[in-house]
Amino acid sequence: MKDSGNIRYFLGIEVDKSDASFFISQNKYVMNLLKEFHMPSAKGTKPPMDPQVKLLADSGEYLPDPTPYQHLIGKLIYLTITRLDIAFTVHTLSQFMNKPYASCKTCAKIPKKLSRQGVLLASSSAVVLTAYLDSDWTGCPLSRKSTTGFCVLLGKSPILWKTKKQKMEARSAAEAEYRAMALTTCGVVCLTQLLKKLGIKFA
Repeated sequence: MKDSGNIRYFLGIEVDKSDASFFISQNKYVMNLLKEFHMPSAKGTKPPMDPQVKLLADSGEYLPDPTPYQHLIGKLIYLTITRLDIAFTVHTLSQFMNKPYASCKTCAKIPKKLSRQGVLLASSSAVVLTAYLDSDWTGCPLSRKSTTGFCVLLGKSPILWKTKKQKMEARSAAEAEYRAMALTTCGVVCLTQLLKKLGIKFA
């Protein structure tokens, strides 16, 4: 191993450092993505896909060649490293990787004006883990399974986030919430053990 100095750009991830914080983004990665897929003037809502939109199988014309769509979704999955706001959208669209249709491609848009979004990490903050979670009971119209979404902050800095379909169907909204809590708790416990190994003491 060697020390290459202060990090500025690594594997498509840009790091802007100040005395108070680190700002991690993928601006260049997004601009290259827009150019590669011919979306220089892509427009969309915030978040890119309305959470109320339910994509169904066999509800439209399938794309003749799924390869470009699969390539785009793979790129968007990597973009979720710094873009919490598109995690749900990418999670939903990735379910149609094998047989995508035109409506899926329409939803897979990244607004150019949002390319400078990223994650702000404070240089110093209280060593306190705070978790936020939610679930949508039977939100998937294909399997009737619920989706868990959570975000964990260290102080005011987001350090872990995830959206994942639950393994089994929940019989009630309360059951879906408990499963979301269980998955979030696992994430918090893992982070706690990692921080302790790094020598960080909790307040």
